[in-house]
Amino acid sequence: AEEHSYDLFRSYVRDGRMACLPTLIPGTLYAGTRAFFEHMFRGTYAWRHVGKAKHHTYLKYRDLYPEYDFVFCGDNGQGDLFAAEMMLHSETDGKRRRVPRWTNCYIPNDSE
Repeated sequence: AEEHSYDLFRSYVRDGRMACLPTLIPGTLYAGTRAFFEHMFRGTYAWRHVGKAKHHTYLKYRDLYPEYDFVFCGDNGQGDLFAAEMMLHSETDGKRRRVPRWTNCYIPNDSE
């Protein structure tokens, strides 16, 4: 799934539709598998672990690249909304001067 996304992003960069290649912030295999099986019992709450993993990865990127701004593109699935909320709240620790931007990205496929 990630390779398909990167192929799509590469084509957008090549065609001039994007300025640079983004980095995907994945969850973890453990959190994703756990959420998949818990979803039938806990609903969307099961994806909180994936959101926490994405937030943790974001913090590592933020500390590694303090000179960068971040744009988090997501939807309301697989912990994205929870991760974005945690990112916004974590920016009060004084390590960043700017809050990451949140957007709900929708990129139509060629058949639409």
